[in-house]
Amino acid sequence: MFGPWDPVLGAHIQSLCEAVDLPHIEARLDLDTSFREFSINLYPSQQHLNNAIKDLITYLNWTRVAIVYEEEYGLFKLQDLVKGPPGSRVELYIRQAHPGSYRQILREIRQKDIHKLIVDTNPKNMNHFFRAVSHI
Repeated sequence: MFGPWDPVLGAHIQSLCEAVDLPHIEARLDLDTSFREFSINLYPSQQHLNNAIKDLITYLNWTRVAIVYEEEYGLFKLQDLVKGPPGSRVELYIRQAHPGSYRQILREIRQKDIHKLIVDTNPKNMNHFFRAVSHI
């Protein structure tokens, strides 16, 4: 069984496949890191994504970064990134946004003189985000 992308449906399909010993391959964000005997998730773990972002921030020597996230669990996903290593000199400005608030939040970020952004938003809303960026 392959898929699906939807987290709720994916958990249900995974449970059904496990009940009948059917291999299940998926590629979706899954915050549950428990072992599943008949399921393989090809999506990188949130811990690996956060470590990659930390490494990128360190490599690029960013000192002030704004994080804009959309989903309610967005901050939960980024908690390892927010904690940062001890002695880290990175100043983070974190805001939850939705398409109607992008311009306001981007203005606030600009007023704080922050020029580095990490955006975690629904891909369907990226056009709204880029439109807001072009108007700031």
